[in-house]
Amino acid sequence: MATTGRAQPYPMTHPASPALAAPAAAAALWHTAFYKFVPLPEPQSVVALLRELTAAPHPANPAQSALSGSILVAPEGINGMLAGPQPA
Repeated sequence: MATTGRAQPYPMTHPASPALAAPAAAAALWHTAFYKFVPLPEPQSVVALLRELTAAPHPANPAQSALSGSILVAPEGINGMLAGPQPA
């Protein structure tokens, strides 16, 4: 399956487990996974830009980030998985 290079979000709700259940206001999460093999001569610059772009606060708790996940940046390219509420 060929990739277009553009990640597509898919909605996912929290499991029914009481310990993992989210408040009703934050029940839906969007998940995305992505990768791109591309030469990055200055990966540190990409990391700084990604930190700025993903720093949005969580709508229900501004002390937390709205996004969870990881992004790996290397001279060979980028790989990541993120989850968060739709506005993030």
